[in-house]
Amino acid sequence: DTNELLLKLDEFRSGLDEGDEDLPAGFIDKLEELRDKLQDTKHTSFSRVDPMTLLSLKISSGPLFLTSEKRQAIEGLGPSPQGVVRDHVATVTEAGCRILINILLLRVESTMCLGAMTVNIIPEFPLPRTIFKQDSGRYSCSGVVDFLVTKLPARYTEYLLGDPTTALANPEFIDHGPMTSNIFEAKRDNVRAALPQAAIAAASYCQLQNLTFMTVYVRIRDVVTSGEQWVIFAYKR
Repeated sequence: DTNELLLKLDEFRSGLDEGDEDLPAGFIDKLEELRDKLQDTKHTSFSRVDPMTLLSLKISSGPLFLTSEKRQAIEGLGPSPQGVVRDHVATVTEAGCRILINILLLRVESTMCLGAMTVNIIPEFPLPRTIFKQDSGRYSCSGVVDFLVTKLPARYTEYLLGDPTTALANPEFIDHGPMTSNIFEAKRDNVRAALPQAAIAAASYCQLQNLTFMTVYVRIRDVVTSGEQWVIFAYKR
């Protein structure tokens, strides 16, 4: 019986410690693949998601406009440090672009850390397999986001940065949870082509955090950037 086998597999999986060095390399991933096959679940990584995938998952898009008030507030922050990077760093590779992105993110962090609130940057944040249900069956996605930027009470900084995966997997231990979570994807060129990848990452993060329609609008902003070009969007579940 397939259902009984799935229950046994889940029970076995829950008893495993992913940090156990005695586990064979890739063992957990193989278990997940077996589970997907038993459930007839199609799996793909974030980087392989395209517009057709979003359509099949009923994720649609529309324009997001920058208000004049927000534009003035941004301009009021003063000049950006981009010129330093342009003058001294080659940005013909993604590594060079990331230097520019890193500097700009640190600039954002320095302007938003006010009072009891602080901003934290988590590079290479992994999102585990997330199951999406669609008319034609089940679909799962997983991957790593280039940067996850969170704003939360400053007293939780050490807890978050010490083990970001555990901290964000258990938001109930943070008062009110992270106040905001923003996903950044770094791309050297063809920034807009990476929008589906960023959108599915946002959808996965919202589902894992159990964010509802009423909370997502104020919590999730996504950015795809080369450092010079920035495409920003909001995700609503």
